Amino acid sequence: MTSRRRIALAASLFIASAQGAPIDHPLTADIYRELVRFQSSERGKPFDEATWGTAGLLTRLLVDPGSPYSDVVDTPSFTNETWWPAFTQRVGSHLPNAFAGTLATLRWQTGLTKARPDIDLAVTAADTVAFGGREAAANAKKADLSPAIFRQARLRHPSRPTAAAREAVAMQLLREQMKQVPREQWEAMAIRKDVARRYMSDDIDYPAATSDRAYLMSILHMAIRTGSMSISPEGTQRLPAALRVARAAAAYKDALGYFGGPYCTDSKPSTGRPIDSSAFDHNSPLCFVAATDRAVHHWYRHEARLEASGRPLHENNHDGWNTLSRWINGFMGLIEIATLTEFSEALAAEALDAEEAAASTEAPAPRRLAPLICGVRRP
Repeated sequence: MTSRRRIALAASLFIASAQGAPIDHPLTADIYRELVRFQSSERGKPFDEATWGTAGLLTRLLVDPGSPYSDVVDTPSFTNETWWPAFTQRVGSHLPNAFAGTLATLRWQTGLTKARPDIDLAVTAADTVAFGGREAAANAKKADLSPAIFRQARLRHPSRPTAAAREAVAMQLLREQMKQVPREQWEAMAIRKDVARRYMSDDIDYPAATSDRAYLMSILHMAIRTGSMSISPEGTQRLPAALRVARAAAAYKDALGYFGGPYCTDSKPSTGRPIDSSAFDHNSPLCFVAATDRAVHHWYRHEARLEASGRPLHENNHDGWNTLSRWINGFMGLIEIATLTEFSEALAAEALDAEEAAASTEAPAPRRLAPLICGVRRP
């Protein structure tokens, strides 16, 4: 893809993320990145990774950071510090309750919320039918997938949840752009209706499969890299793209069913299932609806590697799709290791390093994003 096309895609994602009126959250702000910057600009504090890095932040926000099912801390210690009110007024002044809204958005963007049916989100009988199960429906709705796109990606990848999830979210992103960007701007913004039409057609082996899927992956890649804050037509914030993909993969996994018995009972891990970090052993599925978005993403990255490691099932080799599919699976699996918090941490820290370097004679700041993009950084 040319650099011009990449610029157009980035612009369309920016426009899509800026549309809509904030209602429940300070929707257009990356709260974590703003928090790190606030610590430096307003308080004159250097970036302290032990305190404000991802691990330090999770320790403050979660009751049990090692558990995929951890509850959140009701009142994190930093919210009692003198600077917190000023920070919440900066990023959430338009909210009825800046304190609660800012904290809720930080939890949401960091991936600490769950998808328990009728607790965290509503799941109707129609949803259960449309997505192939109550738990599958909860995860799919958390990923903001339409039933039609969910079914279509499943038809194209019936036994590969992470491949289906990537394409489903990419297709959903494309649909969102088509709705939010005026039609006369589609060509300039590289928004291709023809790709959407072919993907949603009945032709499973359509001739343009390779180039169309590469285009969809470029949309998804850009959304993950930019960390764009997408807003639904109802005015609520969607999950960051990487977490949407993880929730979508969980929905497909739940819809496939399990040979080893249910992993969930009444929206909780079934009796005998581990609730600590050992729940990730042997790439075992989680009770996804009871797990945090972040934990589901942790599971997803291992599942994506498993899919990428072997020959894809039920794919044909027409137009070289088999080779491209294996490349995309491995590439996207690595890219998505870093969730929004890690990218925000790196971007904010890089900005601070660059400012310090510009004011001194030191060498340029090291590139913190490189290990994230290359998949070297660990959770």
